[in-house]
Amino acid sequence: RPCMAALLLLALLCAQLLPLASTTALLVVNDGSDVVELLTPLQAKVPAGERWTGNLGANELALHLESPTWPSALSVDVAPGRYAVVVIAPNNSVSTHDANDLQVELSNAAHACEATRGQGESPWMDCLARGAFWGGP
Repeated sequence: RPCMAALLLLALLCAQLLPLASTTALLVVNDGSDVVELLTPLQAKVPAGERWTGNLGANELALHLESPTWPSALSVDVAPGRYAVVVIAPNNSVSTHDANDLQVELSNAAHACEATRGQGESPWMDCLARGAFWGGP
């Protein structure tokens, strides 16, 4: 039994460390007033009001952004894990969120959308998208 408990503990420990060794699914939400350009490690343009998804490698923990509304390029730290969200808010401020933040945001949106649950999957999903991180695609 002690050996089985040790194996279980080791398996749980490995499961916690696995996200650090894999890619991070990244969502960039641009609710700012102008285009945001992802410079490194990824290259993409995210127009105002649009969303972008991609993946960061295991060792890529910073995202470099540029926009005409900012005086210079920004570097934002992205927490390692399976999911991360970078939000450019309507006031052009930038915030980053990890997988736990994403779960909390979706949970809060789900509670707020409970009334639409009985209207079918599409209205409920639309409500969730509007309720998380200032609205989704």
